[in-house]
Amino acid sequence: IDGTLFNGAHRVSCAVINGAMVTAITRTLPRENYDWQFFKSRGLQPKHLDVAASTFVEICRDTYIAILWPRSRDLHNEITESIPRKVYVKDVHLTHRGMHNFLSICYKDEPWLGARAKDYPGIASKLTQVYQPHGQLRVIAFQAEDTKNVTDLKSSIRSTLPLEKHSLHITDNHSESAELA
Repeated sequence: IDGTLFNGAHRVSCAVINGAMVTAITRTLPRENYDWQFFKSRGLQPKHLDVAASTFVEICRDTYIAILWPRSRDLHNEITESIPRKVYVKDVHLTHRGMHNFLSICYKDEPWLGARAKDYPGIASKLTQVYQPHGQLRVIAFQAEDTKNVTDLKSSIRSTLPLEKHSLHITDNHSESAELA
């Protein structure tokens, strides 16, 4: 028994907000997993899933974003399985220019990026290392105890991949995660 509401969560929320007494019964039912896949399987449109995931990342300070670059597409499923406590997973297709723009956001504070006025000349090298014409990258929002766990996870994943740093990017803190969300 984990205390999950089986039915009427919206009614319980209204009652709690209004200070009303809530009566409940305990049942021994299998635990439900109300993650993004639950709602997707029941027909929630992708745009609504995206909004929910973005809002979750903005609100929950222990949430990080992993970006699996197009170059590592053959390993996306394997990498995804190695990331614990996933909140949301989505495949995104970007054009070459779209990837250029996305990289300028991901690495905005990096000195190697170069000047905005010069269209971030440092991105050219990174694009060569991470982009493929199919343009498919995977975005994974996940939760972690602290930044040390995230750094350890990032190192562990990269050490098993042939492309190392050019396989994935993982945000280092909440503000980076919220900006990418």
